[in-house]
Amino acid sequence: MNILVLEDNAYERGNIVRTLQSISRDFTIYEASKGEEGLRILNNVAIDIFILDIELPDTSGLKIAEEIRKIPQYELTYIIFVTTHVYLQLEAFKKIHCYDFLEKPYKKEELTEIIDRLAKGVLKQKQISHTDRQQISFQMKDCIIKMYADEILFIESQRRDCIIHTKDGDIQ
Repeated sequence: MNILVLEDNAYERGNIVRTLQSISRDFTIYEASKGEEGLRILNNVAIDIFILDIELPDTSGLKIAEEIRKIPQYELTYIIFVTTHVYLQLEAFKKIHCYDFLEKPYKKEELTEIIDRLAKGVLKQKQISHTDRQQISFQMKDCIIKMYADEILFIESQRRDCIIHTKDGDIQ
């Protein structure tokens, strides 16, 4: 499981990383101190959980979260804000749809409990997505095509012809 910690304070970032490492050695933790670094990481690595500070030297963690949400694969990915700016809590929940908002100083146990819960959910979702994918077979003109149902966007039928529109293109 990949976790991105975006926190400009090196001491605080170290505390978060140590807490995450104490929860599980299976976590791959990516660290960034600036928004630009964080965006570069998430464009190269599939992140499962984001832990973001709101006040960063080059931008706002809320702006980074908005950019994260614009990327289709991260539309529903867990985001946790860790900050002293409590007055931004409503915006974080309503606009960004974050999972949680920890106010600094927070207790290590709070972060541990949240990450524990989210890690179980992420792992369960990954297991479901790999084992419970429904397959569909189509008899086409010269062959039979098998594909996963979740790859199909829609099916178009025109008289005796059928076009299967998928995430990767059309099949006729």
